[in-house]
Amino acid sequence: MRITILLTAGALAFTSLSAKSLWNTPTNRERSMYADRKANAVGDILQVTIAEETIVNRTSSKTSSSSPNVGGASLKSLVIPDVLEDWVPPSYEISGTDTYSGSGSITDANTLEAKVAVMVADVLPNGNLIIEGARKSKANGEAQYIVFRGIVREDDIGLDNSVMSYNILNASVEIIGEGDITRSQTKGWITRLLDITNPY
Repeated sequence: MRITILLTAGALAFTSLSAKSLWNTPTNRERSMYADRKANAVGDILQVTIAEETIVNRTSSKTSSSSPNVGGASLKSLVIPDVLEDWVPPSYEISGTDTYSGSGSITDANTLEAKVAVMVADVLPNGNLIIEGARKSKANGEAQYIVFRGIVREDDIGLDNSVMSYNILNASVEIIGEGDITRSQTKGWITRLLDITNPY
């Protein structure tokens, strides 16, 4: 009887020591069959809804003026008397005014709305997810790539396994175009060289 009690107590002690934590950790992220299907491990896929808007207003102005004035005494003492004396003015004075005024303003507004599927590339020690992904669309010979990267908290991922871009840390959105339209909008190297050397 005593041996049975000792074995039972030992089994209970071993079970309590080997029990897993009730909270998710980077090494204990098993998902229950009743849990929400949200991305939380390397290789999982989630959807990012990109809704970005940037507005930049910049105005600058500059004004400068100068009034040089140069004068001197008569030069008659340096010429031969009675020869060029009548042609030399008794004194000279040069004056002028230079004024510059300029201003400029720039207004740039950009709006980007898109949805892109990304994959969890890594899980940080605190449970945050490093995500990255790309989407390609092509129409009429023109291709467009949307490349997205960032860091997201698992708590910010919705029940539909999606997250808004403004909830993503260090979000990076790159839009890359390929095709005839993109090439026509890109200056050639000769044109860029002329722009650098042209002073006007």
